[in-house]
Amino acid sequence: AWFVSTNVTTTPSLDDWSVSWFATPVSLTLTPVDSTITAGQVISYTAIAHDGYGKSWDVTAGSQYTIAPGAGGTWAGNTYTSEIAGNWTVTVTYQGAALVTATTSLIVQHATAVAIDLTPISATVTSGDVITYFAAARDSYSNSWDVTGDTMFTIEAEAGGSWVNNAYIAEKDGIWTVSGTDNGLTNTAMLTVANVVPAANAGGPYYGDEGSPVSFNGG
Repeated sequence: AWFVSTNVTTTPSLDDWSVSWFATPVSLTLTPVDSTITAGQVISYTAIAHDGYGKSWDVTAGSQYTIAPGAGGTWAGNTYTSEIAGNWTVTVTYQGAALVTATTSLIVQHATAVAIDLTPISATVTSGDVITYFAAARDSYSNSWDVTGDTMFTIEAEAGGSWVNNAYIAEKDGIWTVSGTDNGLTNTAMLTVANVVPAANAGGPYYGDEGSPVSFNGG
């Protein structure tokens, strides 16, 4: 500790002095702890240093803040703007008389969907084949998540065929547009249905003399 005088014009007395503490930090507290936010939202952190004698002081402005690289986003001092959905670790570091660090968990959830994507985006099948489609929602931060179970799949009426949830049984040949819709968001995919190659059955076996006609009775 050191003493600081508040009176420099007269002979100081004990009342003119205050005590300032110079302490070595042994630990660091980071708040808030284990937070959950949505992509695009901001969160501000506070860092408190602690010495070995029960004293603590705010070191928010003097600390360095980081998050796992895969989380994306940006920092402005102690304030983080989130980007990528996931469960991330935030780390704060304070360099005083000693280096101390602290960590906490930050869960970033996806934001509101702005589009959906269908897969496969283009495919070719034969009449009678079954093709299965999948749908993923996407927010404005490129986070995506499966919404296949919530998506309504359709195909042009002229294509015929039938749907069982997200599986389509092809019928008529042609190039058709498949649509998927979820929560007012729609996207499309192209499906080519080809003819089944015909197979001839000539029946038989047949026998005949060379040069003589043979009649076939295939099914």
